[in-house]
Amino acid sequence: EKEDVYQEVINKAEKLIPYVDKIVIKRIERRVGECKEIKFITLVEKDYLKVGGKVQYIDSLVSYLQNEIRSVKRILRDYQTVGRVRVILSPEVFGTIIAYTVKTLLNGNYPKLKLYEKVFPLTIFDNPLNDISPAFTVFDDEGVLTKKKELIGDGVVQDYLGTLYSRFGNPGNARGIPPEPDFFTLEIKGGDWSLEEMRDENKGVITIYGVESVQIIENSIRITPKIVEKDGVGLRIREIAVPFQDLLSIVALSKNVKPYALDEQHGIVSPYVLMPVRIILF
Repeated sequence: EKEDVYQEVINKAEKLIPYVDKIVIKRIERRVGECKEIKFITLVEKDYLKVGGKVQYIDSLVSYLQNEIRSVKRILRDYQTVGRVRVILSPEVFGTIIAYTVKTLLNGNYPKLKLYEKVFPLTIFDNPLNDISPAFTVFDDEGVLTKKKELIGDGVVQDYLGTLYSRFGNPGNARGIPPEPDFFTLEIKGGDWSLEEMRDENKGVITIYGVESVQIIENSIRITPKIVEKDGVGLRIREIAVPFQDLLSIVALSKNVKPYALDEQHGIVSPYVLMPVRIILF
């Protein structure tokens, strides 16, 4: 029956591909000891967004991308301001920042934050059971059953990405061979704002969409964005830099949260975020 579903989705994808840039469908079989998993996932890309999950959701994922893609005028202007600027980060941009932050600071082998330490004002879960993500799974690479885990609650460290042999953290986050602590799907709790309210309260604020590349330099995450826009006009900047400490300066989180596939093994659910970042020009 599952193989029939797989073939059915492949046939459906052929009809949907004209509406997006890329559709990937995969059959994944995993075995760890006596644990065995067979799953079928899809990844759908359009412009600067990529989403994924169970193959049965392919129609919804294509519709979601068609509705979400931001139309920006292709005339680019050079952005003049350099330094620390308040911006709106789209879910895929902010989610990528948090993904690298969590993996760096909450690694159960070498954590850089103490348990119950007060950190940035967020609530973050790792949820391997979220099937609007290509990373959904019922066990990790050590055969430990997975479950939703609160990593940061109301700004306080609650747990780490742990394995059976990590120094800190409850097991359930083992990924790879040899197994290392890693997340599956990060869910960042939203706030009280709408995107429209963020823009109305901050006239002329720029919004950043899409991630071309990302790297960590010392204690700062640097992202090359795909689209930077202000009032519908594209702006040209090289990078944004977000030091970990600047996450303490988050101004607002949107009520609505959006899914994003970082890659085939990692998912993100994030709100829009208003916060200061460092602008780096060409």
